[in-house]
Amino acid sequence: MRRKFTLIELLVVIAIIAILASMLLPALGKAKDKAKGVSCVNIQKQLNLAFILYKDSNNGYYPPWCWNTSAANWLNLNCFRLMCNEGFINDRKTTLMCPSFATPAIVNAGDEYKAHFGYNYLKIASILDDKIANPSATLLFADVFRCRIPTEGRFLLVPWFDTNANYGCLDARHGQAVNVAWCDGHVSSEKVNVAGNRTAYTTTNNPYLSAPFTKGATDNDPNNHFDLY
Repeated sequence: MRRKFTLIELLVVIAIIAILASMLLPALGKAKDKAKGVSCVNIQKQLNLAFILYKDSNNGYYPPWCWNTSAANWLNLNCFRLMCNEGFINDRKTTLMCPSFATPAIVNAGDEYKAHFGYNYLKIASILDDKIANPSATLLFADVFRCRIPTEGRFLLVPWFDTNANYGCLDARHGQAVNVAWCDGHVSSEKVNVAGNRTAYTTTNNPYLSAPFTKGATDNDPNNHFDLY
């Protein structure tokens, strides 16, 4: 006659399974987040290649951040929309979206200004690449969120933290790391010292307080990696 489990034995087994699950789930969550971070790096590499191809087709010049600032719909005339229209970005819904950002950036053509990556437009837009003394240390674009609306992205990156800005601020959304594309074509994941996610950022708790982002507001500083370096 086959022996049946007692109620106590079944409860012990269930308890053991619950303990194992509580140990494994955080590790699985971290592995999933890590995979999203790696996917974001690969997406940024594709976008960086689009910038390179644009430069090669435009005598070495980087794209403008907007090709008609006086137009009523100037937001839709942004650099990413330009590269989409001219064929340098083939799939706007994947190339401009980070898998770690909960809100989709691109729902329709024309939404490129909500991209999850912000262009270092104050220093790089419309310049000749020969003017960049150290491309491997000069930031091209990075993970951002829209400062005033944290659930959105923004195609423009400002080199300082400003909660009231209607632009993109650095976003450490990959386990306290910001993925960054540099002007020489490489992409890196920069660890920063922040507590919480972007909704918890303050003037004393944000990615701009960690290297290599600390000197963005100081022109001509040798440690300003937003500058032409």
